Amino acid sequence: MANLYNSNITTRYLEPVNHNNGRTEFRLDNDAVYLSNLRLINVGAVTNADKAATQMRGVSSVIRSIALYSGNQLLDQVTDMNLWETYTRTLHSNENQTLQGVLSRGSGGIFTDTEQTSGGPDGFRSVNSALLKNRVNEIGGAFPTATDLTKASWVSVQSILSFLKNSVHLPTGIVKDMRLVILYNNLAQFNLGAGNNDATSMTPNKPLLVADEVNPSDMRDMMVSDYSGVSYTPVEQERVIVKEIQGVNTNVEPVEQQSNFLLTGFNNKYVEKLICYQQLTNPATWQQGTQNDTRTGAFGCPPQFNPVVQWRVNGANKYPGIGLEGHNRALAMIVDHVGDSSFVPGGNTIGVVGNANVYSANLGQLPYHNGYTCMPIEDNISELQLSFTRSGVEGDGKTSQQLFMNIFGIVRKQLSLRSGAGQGFLITYV
Repeated sequence: MANLYNSNITTRYLEPVNHNNGRTEFRLDNDAVYLSNLRLINVGAVTNADKAATQMRGVSSVIRSIALYSGNQLLDQVTDMNLWETYTRTLHSNENQTLQGVLSRGSGGIFTDTEQTSGGPDGFRSVNSALLKNRVNEIGGAFPTATDLTKASWVSVQSILSFLKNSVHLPTGIVKDMRLVILYNNLAQFNLGAGNNDATSMTPNKPLLVADEVNPSDMRDMMVSDYSGVSYTPVEQERVIVKEIQGVNTNVEPVEQQSNFLLTGFNNKYVEKLICYQQLTNPATWQQGTQNDTRTGAFGCPPQFNPVVQWRVNGANKYPGIGLEGHNRALAMIVDHVGDSSFVPGGNTIGVVGNANVYSANLGQLPYHNGYTCMPIEDNISELQLSFTRSGVEGDGKTSQQLFMNIFGIVRKQLSLRSGAGQGFLITYV
């Protein structure tokens, strides 16, 4: 790939063909060849008051979804960036979190600090916006009250969309009328994800799309003639509701709840893996006044007490026994099947103490956002069931309240060319 960057490449800065407070659309020229490393600059928003961005998403949290089309044919999309990007940013190495913070105007990762223990167990502290601002050239972690390019962010579209990640180049003479469509969070969604939740106005910046175009040359001709399509693994999403656990405050023992769900969104698709992402629904548990949880806002994934997850695929359980038990087994599955993470130590667990047969929460020392689970499936789905068990604990509403259980599935798709010159292409699940 590095050898492509020579006189045969022209970097173009594309203005959107349409931009308003709800969406932005870019179009790529037909009969051109672009490298797949599309990126956005000047991503951000102007608010009525200086609002902090949450640490994990940074200023790009203004974006709700990103989709790539060929005409009206959907190629790839991520529909809920609030959740997906909050999760994927934990997968960067601790070293890489510094770079991501500069680009996104957010922060992540951890460092050891024997002088300061707030925000984590003794000796560990989650990096916050203020610390990053002091450490990385005053980058800022807030939305401005007026247009301020120094507080805008850079977004790699390639890192978000699998179609781009698995493509070396985009021949728009074959895949014609390519459009990149960005949808923005409305004010209510924005306030859920911002560090402060009392903004009364929010206007997204007009971004630019940066695209590297291959100039006319023998190399470009070869790239077009050799193009045979692409196989890729987009992310799709389904959501179910885990009901509130009743009777927790009147019991001295934790109250166990088992929920069973039949999921249909992945039927007749080959699924590589599934990721469970539980989300709180009671604002009181992530807000203090006008201040959201500064790390994730409303989009954290709080661990539950005594969790057990079991997937049943085509009539057979995927985990042995009752299922995947405990926080660290779940973390091991994430690391083994998704990749290394930069969770704060203990951030995937819940602190509960027992005293005279009374269980209560002791959560003040942990960031408490990393309760994700992962299950490798590697099968064609005809029937998919989820069993989720947890226990409600007195004194901690996070363990007993209603949850949104978001299921992200990594599926397989393929763009293949129709036979004959100029016959177009097909998008199929494989």
